[in-house]
This record gives sequence, C-alpha cells and structure tokens, in this order.
Amino acid sequence: MKSKYKVQEIIKWWQKYNNKNIVIQSDNKIFNIKIDENAIAHLLGIQYINKDSQKYKGKDLLLYITKHNLSDGVIYQKISQNNPYFIGKTKNRIKYFKSFMENLENSNIVEMTNKNSNIKSQYLIFSKKDNKVMLLGIKNVGGYEDFFETFLVQESDKYFENTLINEKIKCIKQYDTRGNLIPFTFKNIYNIKDVDIINDLQKENINKRINVVLNQSNINFNLEL
Repeated sequence: MKSKYKVQEIIKWWQKYNNKNIVIQSDNKIFNIKIDENAIAHLLGIQYINKDSQKYKGKDLLLYITKHNLSDGVIYQKISQNNPYFIGKTKNRIKYFKSFMENLENSNIVEMTNKNSNIKSQYLIFSKKDNKVMLLGIKNVGGYEDFFETFLVQESDKYFENTLINEKIKCIKQYDTRGNLIPFTFKNIYNIKDVDIINDLQKENINKRINVVLNQSNINFNLEL
C-alpha cells in the first residue's frame, strides 16, 4: 500500500505563509498574528510521536519531521506506541486543520473559559464541521502581539461554554510590502468567490512583479496601480 504524506503536504502549504503578519477582526476584537512556520507541527499534534512530548519542540520538531520525511503511517505508528491516548485527537487535527484555516473568515471568536485546561489561549476561533467543534487558540503575549497556540477538534463546546462573547469574524487582512492592509485568506486564490479579495490579492501580486522588474533594471521609482 502506497504511503500517504498529508502531514508533509500541510507543512509545505503552511510554510508559504511564514512570517506573514495578519490581522483578524470581529466587532470588538482585533488580533495581530505573525505566522510562524515552526508552529505547524505543534498545531497538528505531532509532538506526541515521542514519549516525552517536550523532547522536540518548534523548529527542532519541524526539522525532525521534514528531514526524515515521515509518512502519515510512521507518524501514527509512533504516536500509537508512545502516546496512544492522543492518536485519535492527532488524526482529527491533521484531517481538519487545512480546511479549517481555508475557511477561517467564516468562523467565530469566543472566550476560552475552561479553567481546567492547560491551554493558555485567552480566545478561540471556532467553527463546526461533521458534528465536530474545531478550535484555534489565540494567545496574547503582551501588547498587540498574538499567536496561534493550539488547534483542537472536539465533540462539545466545553472550552468556551461560559463565553460572554460570540462574534463572527468580519475580516482578515495582511500587511503588504508597503505596510498597507489588504484582504487575506488561506484559500487558493483560484477558489475564492469574493471579487474584492481576488482583485486586491491580484493587485498585490502584480505590484510585486513590477517592483522586481524595476529593481533588476536599477530604476529607482515606485509604480502603484
């Protein structure tokens, strides 16, 4: 049977957004996120391949997975051997993560209210699919800096059942090369139905190509559409 490499595919997809600064906004909440490629292994729950889930973290965990080109089967086998409690949870995270992120703009923001959890996120972005509750934890690290702490797939709302807010995401934007905010999505541009998002993203891509040509030609002026 041919090995599957969905984890490796998700990692490569996520790396395309590395270091992008995005802003997620609802009626009363604004989060400033810097996307970190090293966070993806933890978001997927792959740290459980080791008996001590703290053995490899962040960059070291990502490097271990990609350097050894671990297949999904090998990853699941290691988790089953070392942390069997988490095998089902990790499979669900891998199954739903990419589609969840591609539809992030259709999600809601709630408070993280489960005081018995080790999760340090103050807020959660959530949506439902296949009777599953998908949660993306957002942790503030001071001031206006936030990051994606964890991703969970649950059967209930136990992590936010006492939330006092439940706000639909109004927009997600990114900073372009000139420091302006333009619409952002994790979707492939060819799958986007929102005409305004398509136009803004296409304009940004065109301007990038123009700037490359001008720089290569040593022409020192900016051309904006």
